[in-house]
Amino acid sequence: MAKIFKSNIFILLLIALIIWLLFTMYNLCGEKKSLYNDINSMKMEIITKDSLVKIKDGEYTKLVNYYNTESDLTKKLKDSNKELVSEIKDKKEKVLQLTGLVASLRGQLSSGSVDSIGKDSLSISIFYPQEEDWFINWKGLINTNELTYDGSWNFSRLKLNIVLTEEVSGIWRTRINGPDYFVIDSLKIESLPPQEYIPNKSKKLSLLVGAGVRRYYGDNPHNKLVIGAGLKYKDVYLIMDAATDNSVTGKLIFKIR
Repeated sequence: MAKIFKSNIFILLLIALIIWLLFTMYNLCGEKKSLYNDINSMKMEIITKDSLVKIKDGEYTKLVNYYNTESDLTKKLKDSNKELVSEIKDKKEKVLQLTGLVASLRGQLSSGSVDSIGKDSLSISIFYPQEEDWFINWKGLINTNELTYDGSWNFSRLKLNIVLTEEVSGIWRTRINGPDYFVIDSLKIESLPPQEYIPNKSKKLSLLVGAGVRRYYGDNPHNKLVIGAGLKYKDVYLIMDAATDNSVTGKLIFKIR
């Protein structure tokens, strides 16, 4: 009778412990979710208030707004380029990031000499921004009698470095670096959240099974076979073990990190 009473007390204590752990887990999950929402709200406010920053001539930076869904990005792209959206859908591609950039070239005053002077024409070459390492070149003839010109435009390559970085806070930042005469008038980068780039396809609920050996020490050392089964839900493990000595163990385990 005393053994049955002790056994019932043990079972009640075990049930009470599991209930307490479940209640604690519920509170911790609620606090974790609340903290996560607060952090996201602060990040969103920082990103919303951010504006294009010129670091120096030719170099600019802007925070990335990664609080978008794929539907948001597709809709924004559709407003400006329906044909591109159709092409993406036909290729069964997924929109990850959308960048809107408006740029121009810095204006400047230039002066130089004429290459040659003919009877009724001038031969001239004009370079932008300068003759060494030019980006734009116009070379041709100016007819001084008819007041006309005939020439060709030539363009060299425009070299840009576009870098995506992540700050300590987890916020993404885009940096664009180009020649001094390259001017960014506006820049907007919108993206999916970081976790959407590599979606987590693992199941939330999983079944666990296993077996082992329990070793007893003391005056009568011996081994007992243990068979276990349980469930895993997200970061919580509920495991029940049954041993050949007619004992049953229940465990509730939380993954902290």
